[in-house]
Amino acid sequence: MNTEATFEDDVIDQQLADAAAAERQTAVLTTHAWQGTPLQPFSIRRETLYFRLRALNDSLPIHLVRKHPESFLQEAIILLWLCLHTPEDWNPMRGNAALLMDQIEQWADEQLTRADQMPAIEIALQILSTADSTRAISRPSDLKGDDLGN
Repeated sequence: MNTEATFEDDVIDQQLADAAAAERQTAVLTTHAWQGTPLQPFSIRRETLYFRLRALNDSLPIHLVRKHPESFLQEAIILLWLCLHTPEDWNPMRGNAALLMDQIEQWADEQLTRADQMPAIEIALQILSTADSTRAISRPSDLKGDDLGN
């Protein structure tokens, strides 16, 4: 005799988990491209290095950047460089963030024109937006403020 009962919460939890997993998979598989070149996924490895370089540059908080995208150019360049390169390209400089930034800025001077600035900002913001879609969020509640979180 099966003594396990299926509760409505269990069904809803599974539906939410399945939907979240599908959304994460879509985000991971989303391919962005720069001037016809497919970009590498914005992996955890790239994301942590990106945020480390953001901190080095004393960057504005992301919510302010989204309101003033022109202030995001240097970060867009960093993000674009990371997604166009592999860990083998940055690992030798990973311990020296200033040297890595110099490498990234030199690449930008050689590869990007003024006309590339807004498209670079736009693709970088798209990449961040896609990455944000995989962040954990609280489960929706019908309790209108009475939810204790359990």
